[in-house]
Amino acid sequence: MAAADPSNAGWQRDLAVSLGRIGQVLREQGKLDEALVSYRAEFVIAERLAAADPSNADRQRDLAVSHERIGHVLRDQDKLDEALAILRAGFVIAERLAAADPTNSVRQHDLGASHIMVGDVLRKQGKLDEALASLRAGFVIAERLAAADPNNAGWQRDLAVSHGRVSLTYRDLGKPAEALAGFRKGRQRMVAAAAMTPGVAQWQQDLAWFDEEIAALERQMQTAQQ
Repeated sequence: MAAADPSNAGWQRDLAVSLGRIGQVLREQGKLDEALVSYRAEFVIAERLAAADPSNADRQRDLAVSHERIGHVLRDQDKLDEALAILRAGFVIAERLAAADPTNSVRQHDLGASHIMVGDVLRKQGKLDEALASLRAGFVIAERLAAADPNNAGWQRDLAVSHGRVSLTYRDLGKPAEALAGFRKGRQRMVAAAAMTPGVAQWQQDLAWFDEEIAALERQMQTAQQ
């Protein structure tokens, strides 16, 4: 029905949402090429709707999210230059929306997440100083949101993840002590978040990841001291 009436923005957005969900499932299944096709189809609609109503913040956010989804798949495919380009384009939108509504925690969260995603790709490219700057900017936002709402498990997890991304960069920079301290702080946050929402499998996996990174760094530092 959406295709039959391209002038109906509501139907078109529903179609974009469906394409995004299909893309997410395909990505989780490891079918990255198929996921990218679905996400790109979503992007075409989101871009058209955003262009037709540039003052509509929700339409602009949909477009930013579409950028990010494509960027995630390209990153997973190790197409880092392409991933960085589209993530930076999404960042521009997120930054503009956050600046226009500075008290909106969702807009601020989107901006922080965008900083983290850009920084993560920069780290994978070996651009560690640039990565650290972007990741720290995302960390500041995550820290502020977590402090403003300590009972929000999602904000606490976001801060834990931000600790982890910054710590990975310190590790790659050859600063194991700073990395270890960050991983430990991130794990503490992750424990608190998991306690608020017990039974979330992904969060238990996050805790296991922190444990692995901490153990690996401790072994590395012990070996270096011998």
